[in-house]
Amino acid sequence: AAWNALLKTIEEPPEHTIFIMATTDFHKIPATIVSRCQHFEFKRIPYEVIKQVLKDICRKEAIQVSDYALYLISRSAEGSLRDAKKILDQAIAIASGDVKDDDVVAILGIIAEETFIALTRHVLSQDRKGIIEQVNGLIESGTDLRFFYTEYLRFLRDVIVIKSIPDSERLHNLNPENVALIRDIVKDVSEVELLRFFNAVKELEQTMRN
Repeated sequence: AAWNALLKTIEEPPEHTIFIMATTDFHKIPATIVSRCQHFEFKRIPYEVIKQVLKDICRKEAIQVSDYALYLISRSAEGSLRDAKKILDQAIAIASGDVKDDDVVAILGIIAEETFIALTRHVLSQDRKGIIEQVNGLIESGTDLRFFYTEYLRFLRDVIVIKSIPDSERLHNLNPENVALIRDIVKDVSEVELLRFFNAVKELEQTMRN
């Protein structure tokens, strides 16, 4: 009923009125509405652009922040400069000055990429003790293993991209500073083995939920 009312308004609009609709669920708008509108798609802002804007802000405010911290903020904003600025404001408020990597990690509630890298190294080298010790460490630190599992799947996807594609800088979401280390870890591992590893982890989804 609401769509029908809107359709009638669009078909017979007052002369002094211009309607602008903004949505992130374009697929939910009926074709009858879409056919009567001009359609503009707004793209996500690349994280490199967001990172540079944040870096300029910090420089003007004389705030020290590492490239990695800016990278984490830019990536988590998912293309929204407004969200990135809000996260940066929170980090500055918590740090009461210069922003540390740990401050950003705490705000975002993310798992440090080094954790995924260490676990992958243990698995590929078949270091069973290292794997168990690391999982125990996650449990003792209160990490939600289901969240860890989801994030680790994303990490493995990006590792496969790095392994399979030479120029993959814009195709993965990993810290650029860690790419050389990751390439070194998987240099003796075939793409087929990595895919088998990824699928094995993915099949654990139901087990993790239970």
